[in-house]
Amino acid sequence: MRVVPVEVVRDGPAWGVAAGPLRLRLRAGHRTPLGALLRSVPAPLATRPGWARLTDLPARLLPGVRTYGTAGDGRREWYAARDMWGLAAAGAGWDGADLGAPGPLAPPPRFGFAQTPRRPCLVRVVSTVEVPG
Repeated sequence: MRVVPVEVVRDGPAWGVAAGPLRLRLRAGHRTPLGALLRSVPAPLATRPGWARLTDLPARLLPGVRTYGTAGDGRREWYAARDMWGLAAAGAGWDGADLGAPGPLAPPPRFGFAQTPRRPCLVRVVSTVEVPG
């Protein structure tokens, strides 16, 4: 593992990320129907743990999606996806070598109790971890 500075540059729908040897560029496409639904929920409600518990059951209908769980050592964790866009274009490089076109993630990487969407997309997420005491 390397700990490196991360630089993110955004110009409208175009994003660039540089982190050590990694370079990523993407262009957000259209908002997805799910993104429109996520965006319709007011932020103060969408980021509350009660809302995350309420939406966790229907969220489980999507493969690997969870909105509420535990993070170990008595910590509670919840996610609020706030918007979602398809990708119009994307590419990445490692130490100057092209990593090729993006494709489905199989198996999808897991983060805590949830995982990423299989299709590459851009998702705005608020993640909260509550530490006891």
